Amino acid sequence: MLKTRYRRLRNAYLVNFSSYAKPHHSTQTGFTLVEVLIAAAIVGSALALILQLFTSTSTRLHKASLHAHIMLAQKQIVTDVEKINLSQQTQGKGVQKVLILFGKQKKPPLPCPRLAQILI
Repeated sequence: MLKTRYRRLRNAYLVNFSSYAKPHHSTQTGFTLVEVLIAAAIVGSALALILQLFTSTSTRLHKASLHAHIMLAQKQIVTDVEKINLSQQTQGKGVQKVLILFGKQKKPPLPCPRLAQILI
């Protein structure tokens, strides 16, 4: 009789841990919040990188285009000045030097009267 009481008390306090070791099969499908946050961080960083590449490429293309226009304008100015010099060489009035200013640069004083200033 004492043995049966002891067994009953012992069994009452024992916990069956085997039920905790079994894998739980959930019927819910979908993503966890952590998975969604990680995916959002990856997509956000990829979009930021693509935007930065697009912006830097666009800026470089704009600068290259501007440089090409400036070089073309310089060549046109030089040819125009050469035409003027050829026509005025017989009279001794040709332009010796050409000073080309871009944008709103401060105009330096003319060191000699035969220096032409051209503002682009």
